[in-house]
This record gives sequence, C-alpha cells and structure tokens, in this order.
Amino acid sequence: MGSDECKSTCPADKAIYKQTCISTCPPHSKRLETDLAKYCVVDNEFNCLGRVCGGDFPMALSLTVVWTMCLPKEVKMGSGECKSTCPADKAIYKQTCISTCPPHTRRLETDLARYCVVDNEFNCLGRSCGGDFPYCYQANCVNACPEYTVTYNKTCMLECPADASYVTADQCPGICLVGRKICSLKCPETHPYVFHSESFHYCLQTCPDFTAVSFVQLKCSTKCPPYAPYLFNNTCHNVCPDTHMLISIKASKFNVIPMCSQLCPDQTVIDGNMCVEFCPSGKHLLNKTCVEKCPKSNPILYPRNQNFIERDSKGFGRAAFMCVKSCKIEENIPWIEKPDAWLYHGSGRPALLLYKNICQVQCPTSARFDLNGICVEFCPNNSSFLQPTFGTTLKCVSSCKKLYFNKTCMDRCPNEAKFTFNKTCYKACPNDFSFQQIIDRENTCVNSCPHFIFGKKCVSVCPNNAKYQNNVTCVSKCDGDLPFTYTKVTGSYYKQYSYLCVESCPNLETLSKDCVDNCPKEAKYIHNSTCVSTCYESHPYAYKQTTSDPYYSYRKHTKYMCMESCPTGTLLYNDTECVISCPSDSNFAFNESCYNKCPESNSFKGKKGSYYQCIDDCPLLQTVDKYCVNSCPSTAKYNLNGTCVNECNNEYPLRFSNYTNIRRIKLYFCLEFCLSSTFYFNGSCLTTCPEDTFIFNSSCVYECPNTDPMNYTRNGKSGGIYQCVESCPDNTYLYNETCFDKCPKHLRTHIITCTENCPSSHPYIDIQAVHTDLLQDASIKKCMASCPNDKVINEDFCDEKCPTDKPYLEKQMCVNSCKNPHSVYEITNQGKKCHNKCPNHLLLMEDVCVEKCPDNKLIVESSCKDIDKCPYHTYLEHSDIGKRCTNKCSPKFYLDGLDCVKECPQQKVIAGISCLDECPLSLPLSHKDFSSKPRIHCFDKCPSDYVANGTECIESYKCTVKNYFTYNYRCYKTCPHMTIEYGYKSCYSMDIFITLLAGCVLFIITPIVFIYITTCFTGWSPRRKKVTTPNDQENDAGDGTSESNTTPLIIFENGDVESKQSDHLNNIEVKSDTEEIMAELDDGYKIFMDRNSRVKYEPAQSDTLEKGNEERTLANGRDEIKDVHVEVVSTYT
Repeated sequence: MGSDECKSTCPADKAIYKQTCISTCPPHSKRLETDLAKYCVVDNEFNCLGRVCGGDFPMALSLTVVWTMCLPKEVKMGSGECKSTCPADKAIYKQTCISTCPPHTRRLETDLARYCVVDNEFNCLGRSCGGDFPYCYQANCVNACPEYTVTYNKTCMLECPADASYVTADQCPGICLVGRKICSLKCPETHPYVFHSESFHYCLQTCPDFTAVSFVQLKCSTKCPPYAPYLFNNTCHNVCPDTHMLISIKASKFNVIPMCSQLCPDQTVIDGNMCVEFCPSGKHLLNKTCVEKCPKSNPILYPRNQNFIERDSKGFGRAAFMCVKSCKIEENIPWIEKPDAWLYHGSGRPALLLYKNICQVQCPTSARFDLNGICVEFCPNNSSFLQPTFGTTLKCVSSCKKLYFNKTCMDRCPNEAKFTFNKTCYKACPNDFSFQQIIDRENTCVNSCPHFIFGKKCVSVCPNNAKYQNNVTCVSKCDGDLPFTYTKVTGSYYKQYSYLCVESCPNLETLSKDCVDNCPKEAKYIHNSTCVSTCYESHPYAYKQTTSDPYYSYRKHTKYMCMESCPTGTLLYNDTECVISCPSDSNFAFNESCYNKCPESNSFKGKKGSYYQCIDDCPLLQTVDKYCVNSCPSTAKYNLNGTCVNECNNEYPLRFSNYTNIRRIKLYFCLEFCLSSTFYFNGSCLTTCPEDTFIFNSSCVYECPNTDPMNYTRNGKSGGIYQCVESCPDNTYLYNETCFDKCPKHLRTHIITCTENCPSSHPYIDIQAVHTDLLQDASIKKCMASCPNDKVINEDFCDEKCPTDKPYLEKQMCVNSCKNPHSVYEITNQGKKCHNKCPNHLLLMEDVCVEKCPDNKLIVESSCKDIDKCPYHTYLEHSDIGKRCTNKCSPKFYLDGLDCVKECPQQKVIAGISCLDECPLSLPLSHKDFSSKPRIHCFDKCPSDYVANGTECIESYKCTVKNYFTYNYRCYKTCPHMTIEYGYKSCYSMDIFITLLAGCVLFIITPIVFIYITTCFTGWSPRRKKVTTPNDQENDAGDGTSESNTTPLIIFENGDVESKQSDHLNNIEVKSDTEEIMAELDDGYKIFMDRNSRVKYEPAQSDTLEKGNEERTLANGRDEIKDVHVEVVSTYT
C-alpha cells in the first residue's frame, strides 16, 4: 500500500503494479481488469510456464487475461494489436479501428485520419495534467498526443478550434503528418508560409515542391492560373524554360499540377513535350519517345502483347507497338526480363516471327511456314523438312534433329510406321537390319543384338518362357552341343540369376542334366563331380567338407566328398567316414583313427579339442586315471611330483599354494621341504606369515624368543611384516620396543626414535619425502632444530609457503603483518617477504619490491614512479626491468636521441654508442655487418679485410678484382703520390726510400763540407737573391697538392664499374737545389762553385704483373725498381 502496509489486495480504485498499489499505469505497461482486481501488466512478466511448485507452496501465481486495453494514445486493430494509428481505409472509434461508423456517430475525415465522432466524447474540460504526462486526451493524461490528433493548450484534439486554426509541426520543414502538431492563432516566424488543405491551415518553413509560392502573401498555392499553368521551382510559368522543357503531371495527396521537367519520370514516355503514361493511338514507342513512323534503323513493329506486359517489370513499354530492329526483343529492348523458358512464363508468348513488318506470335494460315523467323507460303528445297512449333506454324529446317516421317520432323514415330532406321520411320525393318532393339523408347532396326535374341527382338534378359541362354539366343530348353543347364549367380547383395546352356558343369556337381551347387539329401555324396546316393568301392570313404561363403563368412556350405583315402589332418571313424574330430562314442584318437578307449601302449589321454589323443606319457600333470591336465582339479588339487592327489603323503607332507603369473590360477603342491622364500606354519609353507605371528628362522611363531626379543615391524611396504630381531637394524626407528621402517602416522621422527612430541631442541616438524628400497613415495614427520632455507616456519611446521591467513614472511617465519609498520615487502613463492628497504636487485613500487616496473611507470633511482617524464635526468633507458631515467646509458646500450636502447632502429646507423641518421664527419666510413640482425656501423678506418670505396667499406677482393689497388685501407685506381706498387694490387709508401736517400746524400756531403771548412773557408760572401724560374713555381705548386678519395671509385650496380677519381701522375720527380757558394782564396782567385744535385725517380713501365710474382718478397720488390739515378754536376769557371 502507499503507507507501506501489506494487504492481500489493492483497493478498487487502485491497480497492482510490481506488487504495489498505484493510481495510473506506467506508459510501458498495459491496463488489465478482471473480476478480482486491476493490473498494470508488462508482457510475459507473470509467467509460470515450466515452473513446478510443491510441498507447502504448491500453487504458482499466473494471470488470465479477460480483456486488454491499449494505451490512451494507441488504437486497437482487428487482431487485438495496438498501433499508433489506423490504416487509411479504417476509421477510429473508441480507440478501435473499424470499417463503418455506427449510426449514432458523425463521420469526420482530416489529413491525419478518419474518425467516428460522438459529440463531447473527447472532453478534457476541468482535467489538469502535469509531470511526465502533461497532455490530456479522452480524460486521460498522456506523455504525448496521439499521431492522429493536434495539440492545443495541452489538450489533444481532432481539429484545431476556430480561434487557433493554424497547425505547426516541428519535426519536418514541409507538411508533417507525424510527431507533435500545435494549433495557434497565427503562424510563428520559424514557419511563415501557409498551406491550406481541406482540413487544416499548415504553417510551413518552406512550400512543398508541388505548390506555387507567393512571397508577398507568404502562401503556398496548389494551383497555377490559366495564363501561367506550368509550375517550375515553385513558380507558375506560361512556357517552360529551355533547360526544363518537358511537361509532366505531378500528383500529390492535395493536388494534380503540370510541372516543367528536365527528364520524364519513370513509368512515363515523351510525346512531343509532354510526359504521358501511354503513347496515343497511331503512335509507336522508340527509345521512350512516341513517334508516328518507325525509322529505318528500327523499322519493325513489336506488339505489346500479354507476354511483353508480364516481362516489362519497369513499365517502359507504354505503346501499342514499339519500333525494333528485329523480333528478338532481348537485343532491342534492354529492360525486358529474360525468362528461363518461354512456355512457362505467364500466359503469353513472345512474338518472334515477322510477317508484313509486324512481329507475330505465330504465322497466319496464308503463310504458316517459318523460315529463319520470317513467315512464308512455302519452304525452299534446301529447307524442305517441316518442324512443328507452337500452334499451326511449321518451321522450315534442312534436317530433323531426331526422326521424320513424310518430310515432317517428329519426336516419336507414329503407330503406322513405328520402326526407325537412319532417323526415318518405317512400317517394317529392312532385311539387312532385321532385329528390333528399343533405343530411346523407339523400335530401332539393327543388324545384331548387344545382349540376347528372342524371336526378332533384342532383349537384355531372356523371358521366363525361354529363360535358357544358348550363346545369345533365348531357348526354352537346352539340347544338342550344350545339353546341361547351369544357373549362374552374380552380385553379393542384389543377386542376379542367369540360366546358361553349357557343354559341361563348371566346378559344380551334375544331377541328371542340371548343374547344382549342392547335392540333394537323397544323393548327397559327390563322386567325380556327380551326385550319388553312396560312395563306390574305388572311393569308399565319405569326407564332410565345409567351406565359407566368399561374401558372407557366417554362411557355411557343406559337401560330402567320396575319397580314396582320408585327407591329412582327418581321422577315420567307423571305417567309412573321415572326420575332423572323434565323436563322443569313439572319443579317443590313435594312429589317425577313432576308438572307444586307448591301447595299453599309449594309455595316457591328452585333451585335443573335443576328443582325447592317446599318448605314452603326460607332458605336465596327470590324474590317477591317466588323464593329462594343465592344472589339478578340485577333487585332487595337490600336485605330488606330477600326479594330482587328494591329500599329501608322509614322504611329501608339507602343503604349499601359489598363484600363476599370467592367468592368476591358484596351484597346490606337496613338498618335502619349504622353499627358501616361504615360511613354515602348521604343516604348510606360506609366502607370508599371518598377521598375529612373527617371522623367526623361516617360520611363523606367535611369540619372539629371548634371543631375538625385538619386534621389527616392516611397515615400509603395504601389509606389515613382523620379524623377531636381536636389535633394531640400521635406518629404522624405535618406539615401545618395536622397530619401524618409518614411524606410524601419529608419531614424529627424531634421530632414530619415534616420539609423540618433538623435543625443545628440535621444535619444528618438517614433512619429508623418503625414497628407499623399503619406502616408496613415503613421507615422514621429522623433528628439526630449524627449518631448511627453502621452507618457511608456520607455527611448528616447515611449509613450502605461508598460508593465506599469515601471508607475510619475517625472518623465515609466517606472520600476519610485518613487524616494522614502514616495511616494504617482496612477493615470493613462499609469501610476502618483509624488508626495511628493497634489496639492490629489486625496485620499489608503492610498498612492493618488484623485479620490473610496468610500462606506464618510470624508474627513478630504485623506485617505480607514476610520472610521464624524467624529473632531472637527461636520458630514458629502455631496459629489461622497465624504462629507467639516467644521465648515462648503461654498457651495451646505444643512445638514440634521448633514449638508451639495446638495438638501434634498422633505419639508423651505429656510430660508436650512438644511433644516427648518417655517419658523422669524425667516422665517415660506413660498414654493414651481415649478422642475424644486420646493421650499418660507422668507422674512421675500415675493418680488417675491408677497404674504403668512397664512404663505404667493401671487401678487399672487390677492389682488386676490378684491377684497382689498395693502400692504407682505401681503394685506388692507381697507386697514389709517393707510393709504389708492391705485392699483388697493393701500394707501398716511399717514405723509407726518401729517408735512405737523404741519409746517403747527407753522408756524402758532410765530409766534403767538413774538409772545406777546415782547409779553404775564410768567411761568407753576400748571398745572391734566388731567381725563381717557372719550373720552380710549378714544382712548388705541385708540392702543395693533396688528394681526396671521398668519391666512390667502384660503383656496384648492374656489374658496371665506374671510376670517378682522376688519374695520378705517371712520373714522380724529387729535386733539391743547393745555393751558390762563393769563397775568396788567399791567391786572389774567386772560385764559384755551383753544385746541382738532382735525384730523379722514374718507375718502370710494365704492362702487366704476372700472377707468378704475387708472392714476391720485399727484397725482390726492390730489385724491380729501375731508372733511379743521382746526378752530381759541378761547374768551375
């Protein structure tokens, strides 16, 4: 109830909704009234289908609908379904769609719907609505007015009142018949244009395209005046413009008006400048245009018959006749649908035949022959055969596809000429082709039959009255050269029988003149393939032979063969029969014959199938009556030296039983002594002693003697063994004067004893797995002074990990929480390990020590920070433990911009420890390694076995294979200045030769100068100014030349080699000039001494260097230097 009080039902003015009493049903529910109560129902809410109740609550709650009511803004269809409005052909009466209004009502029709009105029925006077249901309709509060009403002052009405006659719809700019429609005194500024219909004055944003606009009166008119009858762009014109000169009729719900169009609408054609639905009488259709006469390109008239109407799905054929090129309409009228078959498409047929320039469905009687689609009076000689078609028309053809009779083609021969030969129907077959064979349901004349002949007919199977096949002829009985009848059976599942006449029976028996599979009972024996009643003296023995059906192995075939002697593997029975096994009345076999008992020489009886073989001795065991057995029977179960006896005797008094390994059969033996692996007990040898006894000296005793007082309970294996021992063996445990392989489950193991509680020196219990010969997959509870390092202490036990109620690990002990409230912890397999600070190999993330930071955090020092960029570090290192902020990249990392990475991107080069877009000037040479991850490295000098080719390092052999030279890890076209060729395609520096030459010159000049100074020198005279010659200028300029080799000498592209380096000078000269020395001698003579020493090096010009000189030594290389001489010229004047 509204007061939160619970009642058995609601008051009469309330409805039940979700077990609550309410006044008005929600919009999504339906109102339901029964004799018991009112309900607000949601579909399928009260559904007990499939629910079974019982016990104290046996009833299931369900509601039975007496009648349903649609929402106030809905109407009910005839099927009981609720809709927003009624169909156009129905009228609304009391929220129900009906066809005819009752007599006491008034019929009202608006643009929105049709109504059957009772005066004052829609009365909301005095009703005030609000909240979620602000509108009033039929004295009900609704959240929106029905679509078939208009709104005025929060009231839903069928028509606007006279003082507010204008209707505005806010859901579309034009005439809107759905959504909210408001009545007002005048049109709002947003909807200034007025459109008058028979029902309403619409306020519109823009006028519809089928109306004329008056911008002065702001009015949309449905008609144009007679002097300007054509509508174009909402304006009336007396003539359509050139761009839209076609006139089409526009029909709407409110008017019919001619409009100017650029193209005619679909379902219309052009007649002059008018768009019409059908060409007028006397005009034909050509390309959607009405014409009076067909042009020469399309001279033929095709009628608009029933077939054309059915296939013209787009409605383009709007004339009595169309102009076409030919009667094949698929080639001329592209919009025509193409049926799969003419005859089965509707009731009409295509007009494919041409007669007097008009396409016809069939030719007229005056010209009823079809010659290539044209109706003619007679067929020509080259097409003299007549092919029947539809109706009375006959097609002229050069030959018939199947058969013909009297020049007329036909599918079947007529009864008066039913025999066919060479596509011709005959009354009788010709003599050379006298046999009749059914081919394609026709009696065809042939010269031979493929299967069998019966009379003059070819048959595939002989008839019952002549079922025997004598070669290929069907006969009623066999005689002559083929006297025997043989029934041949073929097929495994569906058997087929053939009756043949044969000269002799093939692999079958003969009975009279018939070949049979099995002889009958009265003559069941077979002698020389003939069925006889008894075997003759020449073959006196009868042998029963059984074989299996080749198709069905479960089917057996039995034959009784007369034999001269019994076959190998059979036995003679009653001196007349050969049998596989002896029958019960003579069940003993000896010398391949059956007897009723064994002879004395072979008195032992061995079982062989269903009978016994008489033998001289049993291979395994025997019974007292000489039957050989594999195991003794229950009546004589003990084996005493190979004989089955009922009881053991005094000579072999001990009883022993054991099971076989394979079939688990229990065997019993009589023994003189117990075996080594058994124990003596009460006259028997046992494999194990009883549970209430002990093992002592291979016997089972009830008490241990004083010499061996200890009880050794061998509980390592299942089924304990109790043994008397003097003292406990090694690797056993003592408890209450009993030795155990392992302590019982309720005891703990401490050193070599079992105890109920561990001592204080070893307070912890460690459950350890034990694997020994006696203890397989066992475990012991061992007392420990401390737990192993790989385990944790959980109360008194050593566990693999801490439990969930004590997840933290403090000094190997499981606790509820860390002792230090500011501790951090490390998540391990044993538990959450407490630390005052994270170990060096871990990182701090909040309160947890982790091995790796997530991708959304950065490592600052030893912590994971939730920040976007490093606070005071230059670089960001992408390591295995996360993204680390640093000022220096770690070893084996490369610097890529501001990132430290393990590998440079593929598009970048490696220069030292940096990733760059290209090699820098300090490391200008690039070299690409071909490892698993190829990268380009930058060098100042190429690696070993590589030389520089421009700025790229290439293999040395790629330089020499082009007949170029290598020098100082660089490739040259010729050896550079101040070098000589040395070895194979290598250059060697001349610095050592120049040094040696300078040393020699200095060695010669020094003594001369010394002698001169000590003997003749009196002082220096003034120097003359050196005169520079043009040659000196050239030499000075030549000394300053330098050579660059940054341009690639070898271009590796398409195998071509292009040299971009200039040729070096072929000759290299080294000259040194000494100044003039002037001295005055004591005798008054002036001696001018001009010493000009020139050293000239001219390398030998050789065309090629032979391969044999590739390994020349340095000494041999120097021998090759030619034309080196020193000139010293002295002139005295």
